[in-house]
Amino acid sequence: MLATIRMSTWLDGEMVREPIVLSAAAVRDALMLVTDNEDRINEIFTTVEVAGACHLHDDDGDTQFLFEKMFHS
Repeated sequence: MLATIRMSTWLDGEMVREPIVLSAAAVRDALMLVTDNEDRINEIFTTVEVAGACHLHDDDGDTQFLFEKMFHS
């Protein structure tokens, strides 16, 4: 289970907000405010867990958000 996720915001291929580190619970809560699609949220979390990152795209296919798995030592 993911403990923390780094999230960055992008616009037109450029980072517009420095990455922030959030708890997985905070990310899940924020995504639930945006969409009620729990299956999609679970898909995002599974992708982050397995692949290490998940890009969310706008209608034009441009990345808007990047969620990255945080590794702790």
